[in-house]
Amino acid sequence: MLHRAKTGRAYQLDARRQELLDKCPALAEILQNGPIDRAEAETLIGKAADREYLGARALQAHRAQGLDPAGHEALGD
Repeated sequence: MLHRAKTGRAYQLDARRQELLDKCPALAEILQNGPIDRAEAETLIGKAADREYLGARALQAHRAQGLDPAGHEALGD
C-alpha cells in the first residue's frame, strides 16, 4: 500500500502470494493501481483485518517503527 501511495501503482505479487487474493478480497482492493491516501489506506487495511480501527493502528505501528517513511509521507502523514 505504501508503494501505491508513493508511485500510484500496486506492488506486484509473485504467483505464490497471488493466492492470497482468493482468501482476502480486501487485498485485491489494496492492490489496485491509482493514488491512495491515509483514509483509504486505513479503510482497506481495516477491511483486510475486519476492523477499520485496526487499520489505523497497524499504520501507526508501522510508522512508529520507522518503516518506509516516504510511503507514510505519501499517505499524508
